[in-house]
Amino acid sequence: MNVARETVSILVQARRENGDHPHTRLYLIQFRSLLRSLFILHRLSSFPLPPLSSLLTSTSDTLMNRHLALFRYALVFTAVFFGNSVSQETNSSTSSDGSSIGDCTPQVFNQPVDHSGSNSNATFSQRYSISTEYYQPGGAIIFYQGAENSEFLCPDGLITANWAQSIGGILATLEHRFFGTSVPFGNESFTQDNLNTYLTLENVLADSANFVEYVKKNITGADDAKVVVLGGSYGGFLSTLLRTNYPETFDGAVNSAGPVRDFGPPIPEGQYDVFQYISNVYENHSSEAANQIATGLQQVADLYNSSQFGSIQDSLSLCRSANTTDLDTLLNYISSAVVLIPQFSYANPSKRAEIFYNYSEPISSNGTLPFDTFLHDLLAEATPLASLNKTLWTVYGLSAFSSNQTCLNASSTFDSTAGVQDSAFDYISCSYFDYISEKPQNGSIFQPSPPGAGEAQVELCRQQYGDKAILNATELTIKYKFTQADLVNFTRILYTESELDLNLARGPTSSWFASANGTDCCKTIVSIV
Repeated sequence: MNVARETVSILVQARRENGDHPHTRLYLIQFRSLLRSLFILHRLSSFPLPPLSSLLTSTSDTLMNRHLALFRYALVFTAVFFGNSVSQETNSSTSSDGSSIGDCTPQVFNQPVDHSGSNSNATFSQRYSISTEYYQPGGAIIFYQGAENSEFLCPDGLITANWAQSIGGILATLEHRFFGTSVPFGNESFTQDNLNTYLTLENVLADSANFVEYVKKNITGADDAKVVVLGGSYGGFLSTLLRTNYPETFDGAVNSAGPVRDFGPPIPEGQYDVFQYISNVYENHSSEAANQIATGLQQVADLYNSSQFGSIQDSLSLCRSANTTDLDTLLNYISSAVVLIPQFSYANPSKRAEIFYNYSEPISSNGTLPFDTFLHDLLAEATPLASLNKTLWTVYGLSAFSSNQTCLNASSTFDSTAGVQDSAFDYISCSYFDYISEKPQNGSIFQPSPPGAGEAQVELCRQQYGDKAILNATELTIKYKFTQADLVNFTRILYTESELDLNLARGPTSSWFASANGTDCCKTIVSIV
C-alpha cells in the first residue's frame, strides 16, 4: 500500500467535498498532521498499516467524522506499536464508539492502604474489572485509569473494547481510591487525617502500578505484556504521570484532554488563562454570542449591586432570591455553565443527552457542530439575560427535573450530573490537581473576580483540610517528573485535546515539542474539534 499516495487522495477529496465548511482548514491541518505522524510510525515499525481509505469512509462522508475515525485509528495503531499485537482485524458489528458494548461485574482485590507509610500492611477492597474476551497471547493490556467517578466504569462499555478487539488485548480498569466503593475506612474515610495520609498522589499512582502487576500474574501468557494506560481529564493527567513515574510498567500512555500544568496550588501567575481561552472559543465561533454572554453577566452584576435581587431571580429562573448568596458565588455558578457548554458539546447526541437538558440535536446535514447550533439558538433569545437563562437550563436542567423542580438551585453544581464524586475530588483539587484557584481576570467575557480571589480559595482549602493538604507546585512537578522537559523527553505519550475544551489551555503546547528543524512529527499534539 502506498500510504503517502492514499493520504494525498483523501485530503484532496476532503477539501473538494468540504471546502465551504467553516472548520475545513483547521480539520485539514490536523488531519494532515496526524496522518504524517502515523506514516512515520509505520516507517519506523514492522507493523503494516490497515488500509486508511476503508476506515475513513466507512463511518460518514463528512470531514469531521473522517477526522474522528482517523483519531480512533491512530489510537489503535498506537496500541499496536506499543504492544506487539497479533491481530488487527475489526469486527464491523461492533459499535463504532464502544458505547453499547457489554457490561461487567466489578471484582475486588486487596490493595495496600498506604504503599510506603507506617500502615503499609493494612489493605482495603478496591474494585476492578478485567476482560479477556478478545485476548490473544502477545496482545497488550489496555488499562483505563479510573478517575473522579462516583460510579464504576466498565472498560468493555468504552471505546477501549474496540481497541482490544483490534489488537487481541486485555481490558482492565481500576476504581480510584476514595471513590465509589473503594474507600479504605468506610464512612470514616473522609476525615482530614485520612485524606491527608492516604489520598496522596503517591498512593494513587502506586495503586495502578500494583494492579497492573496483579493482572499480569493472574492471566496466563500476560507476564510480559505491554501496557498502554489511558484516561480523560483528571484520568489523563494520571495516565501521563504513570508513564513518567512507572516507565517500566507502563509502555505508553494516552492522555485525553488531561491537564499537565495543573500541579498546585497555587498555579504560577501567567501559566495559562482558562477563562480567556474559553472567551476566545466563543469569539471564534460567534462574536455576537460572546458579546451576548458578556453583556448578560455584566447585567447580573449591575442588578446585584443595585439590590435588584428579584429581577435576577425571575430572569434566571432561580429557586431563591439572589441575595441568599454572594455575587462572586452567583457569577461562578453562571460562568461554570458558560464554560461547560463547549467542553461537553460531544458530537454524539446521546452522550450530550446524558448530561445536558434539551441539547441532543444531531450534527446537521451540512456538518454544523452542535456548539455552533447552540450559539445560533442562544442569539434567538430576546435579551442577554434570557440567553444566560437558556445556558443555565441546558447545564443544570437535568438536575432540577430529577428533583421535580421547575426552578434552578444556584447552590447546586454540575458535578453530580456528570457523575463526579465531590467528597474526595474536592480534596484532590485543593491538594495536587488544582483547577479551582484560577479566577477570571479583566479582558474576557467573564466578570473579573475580586483581587486575591485565587489566594482566598487556597486559604479555604487550608482551613478545610489543613496545612498538609497544601503542596508546593514546583516541588511536585520535579518530584513526579512532570516538568516541561520531562514531558517533552518522555516517549510514547499521546496527547489528544478538543478545541472547545478548557483543558486545552492547561495541556501541553505544540511549541514544547518543536525540534530544531521544526519537523518533530512524532510528538504532534492531536487536537480534535
